[in-house]
Amino acid sequence: MNPSQEKQKDSVAPKARSARWRWRALLLLVIGTGIFFLTSPEKEKPSFTLPDGRVLRLERVTFGTNHMVQKSSKWRQYLRTKLPRRWHSVLGPVRQDINIRTEKPVLVPWMSIEDDPKQRADNMTEVRVHSDSGEVFRTWDQYKGWFRMDGRRLFYPAVEVFDRRAPTTTLKGILNGQPWSLRFENPLFREPFPEWNPRSLPATNHAGDLTFVLQRAALSRQSFGSMLQPYFKVYRDGKPAFHEYTHLSRLKDATGNQGIFVPTNGPAWEVEFELKRLAPAPWKTNEFLDVAVDSLPAPGEHSTIEIKSFVNGHWVERLWLGGPGFFEMSEGRVIDQRRLGPKERRIHHSSQRPDREWDLRFARLNPWLMCESPSVPRGQTFSVFLFHSKDKEIGLQPAGLFHTHAGTNLLWMGESRMSEDQIQSARTDSPFKIRIAVQTNFFTRFVIDPAQLLRLPD
Repeated sequence: MNPSQEKQKDSVAPKARSARWRWRALLLLVIGTGIFFLTSPEKEKPSFTLPDGRVLRLERVTFGTNHMVQKSSKWRQYLRTKLPRRWHSVLGPVRQDINIRTEKPVLVPWMSIEDDPKQRADNMTEVRVHSDSGEVFRTWDQYKGWFRMDGRRLFYPAVEVFDRRAPTTTLKGILNGQPWSLRFENPLFREPFPEWNPRSLPATNHAGDLTFVLQRAALSRQSFGSMLQPYFKVYRDGKPAFHEYTHLSRLKDATGNQGIFVPTNGPAWEVEFELKRLAPAPWKTNEFLDVAVDSLPAPGEHSTIEIKSFVNGHWVERLWLGGPGFFEMSEGRVIDQRRLGPKERRIHHSSQRPDREWDLRFARLNPWLMCESPSVPRGQTFSVFLFHSKDKEIGLQPAGLFHTHAGTNLLWMGESRMSEDQIQSARTDSPFKIRIAVQTNFFTRFVIDPAQLLRLPD
């Protein structure tokens, strides 16, 4: 071996020894970290022992719109990221995490209970949030559900409104007829919260050409919280216009609660009113489309009216108008129609085949109207009106909401509140008129003091 080769060998040996020592150090670090996770005592989780001996346990609490529970333990997940891939088999199989998404920020308490092989399914009902002040708030049925995890059943309700000013929260419910209760720390508790300056009532706001006067408000205690009952007046150009609008009201407090119900222990609320036009109200020309109809279809018959036009930026393809009778539709066409027989006069139903969204069967006792309903954003409202003379409205009651074949729009169905004979007797020489409208609603907000509100008896 020449001197240059000996020199090269001497330089490689220290590098190899250094690499081996780095691997050993990394392995010792990984093992030490794993031992730390294994030996570190976990914080005791809130639990409740049921009369049948099983233990209901609160695993964790998440808040937001993206909620996840990891089925694999933390130390296994950590080791899997640090160890070489060939060693992963000793850590066991990778298990799928549980993830749900919600439209609004909500609180999700993840609860588990031992899986009972004798019990095919556990029935969890009446899950409510109880505040220290005695108020009760409901959970969202839309998001509650079950999963199985490590021999336990995992249940997750979603809570939108609760007392965020309290350091702890109590969750109560009934499992298989057995009441339970869990008390846990409020993850959103902090002090101080933002302060709002409430206005004294009566108070006046302006929205477009409308004047909105909130005279007073009262609280009505419900089973799921306290509901606001506002007393207000609406003026347009100085003239009363209350009968021309309907309204929705939403509440919000400084802690982030919002909805129909909010806790009453806060110093101020924001109440938002959304005003929607009714038929007698004045309409902007771009917000509606009127279609003249000479006559209503006879019993057991219908007519298809092609619209193919934009209404306030939303495309409307067609609508269907029919008399009393039985109808069957497929792919947007009526394939069967007939009068109702004497024994079918009591039939009043509609159905949709789950495998084919456009297949509809329905029976109606009064004239009906169906229209593709565009998907409008918050702040706009899709409406359909039917007039039997120039300004006389035939009230339509909702009779069904169905998916179209494309899934982009919905089919809205309304049935006349008046019978065919009542419509004909009230009709003048004017043609029938259908109004398709996508209106932009009015919004106005007030910050009020809950202490000023009247308390209605339970």
